[in-house]
Amino acid sequence: MQIVQEPKILILEDDPAQQTFYLKALRQRFGSLEIQSLSTEEDFLIFLEKPFFTPLLVILGNWQRFSNDSRSYDNRSSDSENYDNLHPSLSGIRCCKALLNSELKSVPVLMYSVFDWDDYQEQIEENLPTLASDKSKFRYLTKDFNPGKLIKAIEEFVEITN
Repeated sequence: MQIVQEPKILILEDDPAQQTFYLKALRQRFGSLEIQSLSTEEDFLIFLEKPFFTPLLVILGNWQRFSNDSRSYDNRSSDSENYDNLHPSLSGIRCCKALLNSELKSVPVLMYSVFDWDDYQEQIEENLPTLASDKSKFRYLTKDFNPGKLIKAIEEFVEITN
């Protein structure tokens, strides 16, 4: 007997108000499509260690809290140079790198940020050259208060019928 997995989108958003706003808009538009959310970089890294589903798409910001408390990443890695000193402005890049080194490396990424592409283009292209150049696997979208742009980008990424 084969287990049929429902399609899911995984969204990483650390701001509770924005998370609620976008989850509501996406659930209204995509109905039965399941949307899972995580709120910290640490949650995302733990998910990647043992994923319990394969998302159709990962939506993440480029600036996330590492965790919900003051713990550092020292428990997981003593090589802070390889972990970009945990600067939150690089968390999206770290999450993409972790995704590319996981069993979910084929899942496309939509980086959704309040920062313009020009603010992060150099860092993204330098740290994620293969991903950044593959428009079927990576897109960057600037946040605004209209979820229509996000919905359209999701529709362009994956064929979703409701």
